[in-house]
Amino acid sequence: MRPWPEQHKTMAKLFALAVLGAVVVFIFLIRPLLEDVGIARQDVADNETKLKKTGWTIDPERLGSLREEKDRELKRIKQLSEETLAQCTAMFTRRIGAFYDLTEDFRNAVSRLDFQSEYDDFDRRMRSRGVILAEQELGLGENTDSPYTYQLMLQLWTLEDLMDLALDRRLMPSRDPKVRVATEGRKYLLASKLTVLPVRGYFLNTKDKEPYLLEIPVRMTLVGKVEDFCEFLRALHGQDPKTKKPRFYPISRMEIKKVVPTLAVRQLDRIEVTVECSAFFRIGQKISGPAAEKVNVPPGA
Repeated sequence: MRPWPEQHKTMAKLFALAVLGAVVVFIFLIRPLLEDVGIARQDVADNETKLKKTGWTIDPERLGSLREEKDRELKRIKQLSEETLAQCTAMFTRRIGAFYDLTEDFRNAVSRLDFQSEYDDFDRRMRSRGVILAEQELGLGENTDSPYTYQLMLQLWTLEDLMDLALDRRLMPSRDPKVRVATEGRKYLLASKLTVLPVRGYFLNTKDKEPYLLEIPVRMTLVGKVEDFCEFLRALHGQDPKTKKPRFYPISRMEIKKVVPTLAVRQLDRIEVTVECSAFFRIGQKISGPAAEKVNVPPGA
């Protein structure tokens, strides 16, 4: 056999190196990639099988239209949420607008003098209608001290509005025999059973520095006829004639008992009702969604 020319030997060596390189590339690069592709394809097939079992479409165009539809629905829900929250917290808009510019921050604008003046006017008006206020019973008075004066004003306005609704429907607060109030004539009168409860704050996120919503609860013990109390309950969510907007005073607690007739009061259709209801004040105008980990609300909310 004749020996190969040098050129053929060189070409054979190069070919052998190329084959060896191809084998190395296949073993260490291409084969792992093929295995990964196979695993990925199997995962896709498994996920596709699971999706088919759920009944959801796997058509990209159909999924795109569904997403657009859900986005529109979410937008409508957000708008409805804003409108509902605005309506439920609009109870103080008229009162704030009568005293302060709505463009300024009411929380900083209200003063201690404003509250004392409002309380004195309310106390005089209630006494003229037979309602006796006592700080010991009410939890609120002319000299009540708080770092948040605006909350005292909100409590006063809530109580005032609820009392007007009750008195206009012939419902009178019952008296507490344990709490007496001195009058100018050196006589003592029993305090009416009215109590403003502590303000409750609602937080969306645990890291928020202030609540986005305040609840102002009030407890009242009222005496009157059944039909008058039913009219009062309807008025809690009826239209306010001054603002032409619905009121929003949800009830959280109610106890009803029959009033036993006496020689002085022989009416058989009188009841005594202890009712707790609340107004709401919105602090922030814009509300971001709650964090995924937790929504912090007060106990019992």
